[in-house]
Amino acid sequence: MIIFLVSLYTITYYFIAHDQSRFWAAVFYVNLAPLWYLPGPCLYWYVRGNLEDRVRMRRSDVLHLVPFAVSLLGIIPYLLTPFYYKLETVDALLLDPNIPKSVPPNWLMPVEWNLLLRPALLMAYALFCIGLVWRAHRFFSRSCLVARDQWVFLRNWMNLLSGVLFIISVGPLSLSFFYTASTQIDFSLINAFSMCSVTAYSQTLISITLLVFPQILYGIPRVTTNEVRVESSGDPLPVLAGSGGSEDHSEVLGEEAAELGLTEEPFVELSQRVLRYMQERTPYVDPDFTLEVLARSMGVPKHHLYYCFQNILKTKFTRLRTEHRIEHAKKLLQEEDLSQTTLNTVGKESGFASVSAFYTTFKAEVGCSPGEYAAKVNASYPG
Repeated sequence: MIIFLVSLYTITYYFIAHDQSRFWAAVFYVNLAPLWYLPGPCLYWYVRGNLEDRVRMRRSDVLHLVPFAVSLLGIIPYLLTPFYYKLETVDALLLDPNIPKSVPPNWLMPVEWNLLLRPALLMAYALFCIGLVWRAHRFFSRSCLVARDQWVFLRNWMNLLSGVLFIISVGPLSLSFFYTASTQIDFSLINAFSMCSVTAYSQTLISITLLVFPQILYGIPRVTTNEVRVESSGDPLPVLAGSGGSEDHSEVLGEEAAELGLTEEPFVELSQRVLRYMQERTPYVDPDFTLEVLARSMGVPKHHLYYCFQNILKTKFTRLRTEHRIEHAKKLLQEEDLSQTTLNTVGKESGFASVSAFYTTFKAEVGCSPGEYAAKVNASYPG
């Protein structure tokens, strides 16, 4: 959302100051102005949500929307004007960018206030979020309930995001001061600030970071009392039955636990519970079984499971689900009376949504078709 809002601001600036497209300038000018008050609050809610490991809105959060609401209320008369009036307004603006000073489109706030307040608020929010992150550093760096490597990574990311937004706001704030202080200004001077280039490079940096480091999306998972539940039975971790190319994720889990321990990697126990749940409850036989379903069934946030699969189990959820389905199908092919049960039924009972998906996946994983496998291991197979 933050990147989207900043992108809209850049597009608006481009169409008015650089391209000077009459139609698109009329579409973007003033109509989207209230949105420019939202990047700061969105940044704050994102950082706070990461630090608290949950997304929630408080009653006091309404205060963050006051500038947006005032701006929206002030442009309602302009929003209700016909489009030809907006085209005439843009025509006058493109001829003389000083027009908004004398004929403000917002009846509640002078244009100078809007221009100065929007980037100033974003700068303030960026600095405040950096302060929040560093204030949380002392706790998270010592806590045994937080994955430390993930905390360090997210700390750097949130500081980078806040810093980039701070830098992005410097150009508009400088231009706003210049615009407010000048009695006459033209677009050649406005374009001299090169805000589009700075913003574009900054957004590219953020986008590349998201692509290269997808663990940004995992947040900062924090173990709860529901997740730190070390079992006393001493039962070994479940092992996927058979070979057929399946990976022993419990072995990886055991190595992680032995190397790090619960105080270093608090999500080892949750990963252990995931493997037990998959083996004992067999939820994968449901074709609609997804990570969201697993999260609801286990009563844990989805991003906690993302972290477990990526950092502890070292596999993807879809991969683990496929392995269990294949092992389940192999077991049925070995034990069922195949003179009474079809291969298609076996695939359906193993959780595959279609016959083609069952045959394709089985051959890719096992190296032969379900029929060929059944012929080897089950004397009741008629084929």
